[in-house]
Amino acid sequence: MLKWEEDSKKVFVDLLKTETNLVKVKFEAADKKDETEGHKLFKKEIEMFVKKIKKEHKAENDRSDRIESCSNDNMFNNLLELIENKEEHEKMPVRKFFNNTFNTLLNDAIFALMKKQEKSKSNAIFTM
Repeated sequence: MLKWEEDSKKVFVDLLKTETNLVKVKFEAADKKDETEGHKLFKKEIEMFVKKIKKEHKAENDRSDRIESCSNDNMFNNLLELIENKEEHEKMPVRKFFNNTFNTLLNDAIFALMKKQEKSKSNAIFTM
C-alpha cells in the first residue's frame, strides 16, 4: 500500500482549491489500522473542499434556473398554460385571480387614482 506523502497531499488539496469540475472524491484508507491522525485530517480537508465545490455547483444551477424562469418565453408559456388550463381557475373569485396575477399592483393604482380624483377640482383627471 502506498501512503500519501505531504507533497502529494498539498498538490491534491491545491488541485481541489482551483479545479471546480470535480464533483466526487472518495478517500479511504486501505486498512482501518493504517488510518493515522494525518490521514483523518487529510480526509476531512478533502471532504470540506468537495462539499464547497458541490455547493458552488448547486448555486450555479439555481442561478441558471432563476435566469431561465425570468425569460420572456418561459413567462409567456406559463401564462399561456394558466389560460389554457381553465379547470384549475374556472371558479376562482376575481379578487383572488387579480392577487395571483397582478398581486396588489392594480388595486393600489386604482386606489391612488381615486384619491387623486377626490382631490382634483377639474374633470380632466376623470378621463385618464
